[in-house]
Amino acid sequence: MYYGSRFPKYVSVAEKREKAEKTMAKLRKKQGNLEPVILTGNKITATWWGKAWNENLEKYADYSNRIGRGRSYVRHGAVLDLKITAGKVTALVQGSRSQPYKVDVTIKPVPEKNWAAIKS
Repeated sequence: MYYGSRFPKYVSVAEKREKAEKTMAKLRKKQGNLEPVILTGNKITATWWGKAWNENLEKYADYSNRIGRGRSYVRHGAVLDLKITAGKVTALVQGSRSQPYKVDVTIKPVPEKNWAAIKS
């Protein structure tokens, strides 16, 4: 719903969190194995690897609002499930619509010899 012709209806952080919690409770009954992103403190990441990943991701952002919106979703508890596997990150996100949506990020795996150099 929009106010006038330009601005979406304001939804408070408390309302967003409540909606995400209700959706997660329903999904847990069906799936049971959700891994939500839960922040402790006000930083999205604490490790050097996470910070480097976010900095790098921002360099490739095609639309400036996507990164900010993603941060907002994490802070509001809207990332209901996050799975990280070799070459793929999958998330289930509760946005403004009634049903959560799936996000997939695929990454070409680093060859073993390169990975060994990175680790050392």
